[in-house]
Amino acid sequence: MILTPDSQEENFSEIKNLFNFPKLLSAIELEKQEKISETTQKYLRGVLQEGSTKKVAQKCYVEEKTVSVNLSKEIVPYLKAILELPELSRIVWRNIPKKLKEKGFMKPQDNTSKLSIKSRDQISFDDSLYINRPPIESQCYEEILKEGALIRIKAPPKMGKTSLLNKILCYATTQGYKIVYFNLLQLNESTLKNQSKFLFSFCYNVSRFLKVEIKTNDYWSESYGSNDNCTYYFEDYLLPQIDVPIVIGLDNLERVFPYQEVATDFCSLLRSWYEEGKIMDTWKKIRLVIIHSTEAYPNLDINKSPFNIGLSIRLSDLTEEQVYELAKANQLNISKIDIKKLMSIVEGHPYLLQTAFKHLKIYSDSRLDEILDTATTEAGIYKSHLRELRHSLQENPNLIESMKMVANSIEAVNLGENEAFKLENLGLVHRENNNVVAKCHLYRLYFQEHL
Repeated sequence: MILTPDSQEENFSEIKNLFNFPKLLSAIELEKQEKISETTQKYLRGVLQEGSTKKVAQKCYVEEKTVSVNLSKEIVPYLKAILELPELSRIVWRNIPKKLKEKGFMKPQDNTSKLSIKSRDQISFDDSLYINRPPIESQCYEEILKEGALIRIKAPPKMGKTSLLNKILCYATTQGYKIVYFNLLQLNESTLKNQSKFLFSFCYNVSRFLKVEIKTNDYWSESYGSNDNCTYYFEDYLLPQIDVPIVIGLDNLERVFPYQEVATDFCSLLRSWYEEGKIMDTWKKIRLVIIHSTEAYPNLDINKSPFNIGLSIRLSDLTEEQVYELAKANQLNISKIDIKKLMSIVEGHPYLLQTAFKHLKIYSDSRLDEILDTATTEAGIYKSHLRELRHSLQENPNLIESMKMVANSIEAVNLGENEAFKLENLGLVHRENNNVVAKCHLYRLYFQEHL
């Protein structure tokens, strides 16, 4: 059989193993408001896989200009919007995979040894932009010094939970403690579904991080449950080798909640370690910091839950004075009058405020009034964030009517407890006694227009 250029044509299927390509396509099509052709999809897969239009053209037996023009017209403007890149910037295709990963388009690899467990020098944290919310920080610092401590930090998305966790980990290192950062958001589904696989990988990676010989196989037995295997590994092997406290930060713990059996076992394990820390010297070394965005806990026995023990921290909005501090941390000379204008739209929401300040810092010719005038539009700086929230509602159709009621009312609305609970966990509302109101005026205006 003689191969023609058409039959030899590359489809660049390998990239699908790295990225959630359907999710990326959906985001581009939503931005563009039309479908992406098969040819353009192929060219996009190609540049993501090969890193250049030249290599794609060679493998597709077309001129480079054909690939370049197609992508420049059909993909580039919308990809820039999704990745929040400057409109006039030049796309460097070999750098785009990293940007996509940062935006959550990377497909978790089915490799249980690649968990998000990092050392202190691998955790990226800009302390200069962190604004203290007293007395939260001092409470956490005091608590983490206690033997067998457990801290629970709960808040809706983008309220600063991970930043606070990083502050706690930074403080722990000044005390000579060992630290582990474990982000469940980066785990693949096959790991989350299997408790033994999940805990085996956890033990394996903690060993590697602590630079001790890995002996998980020696302590993993089918004769015992996975919780017992993990506990024995820590108690009999790992902890006796470490002579200082170990702080384990568990970020995005809610990621495991949909997997009832695994969530129940893991949460019970955390509770048992906390209880052991009260009486056994070995377990007093473990200090846990749990971060989660939702209270939709698995169905747990009250005596086996980690969500009713330790120090509970709930992050609230920034005050006006703290917002002013954040503006100064961004090196902005902004008046308190303008601070009030901005807060009238986004209130004290840390992410929304920092997004505005970052834009004003990068684009020095921008004006706050322009940002506020376009805040809810497709030309505004919040378009990607607002689109994500709308997508979250579309994944929960039963919440749409409830959010309509909230968006169209300037007063607190009495919803069913379940609906109020879910909207609060998405960060769309906050409670006033038994009723709820929109989290901020930005959300109210946006969903008045888009629901």
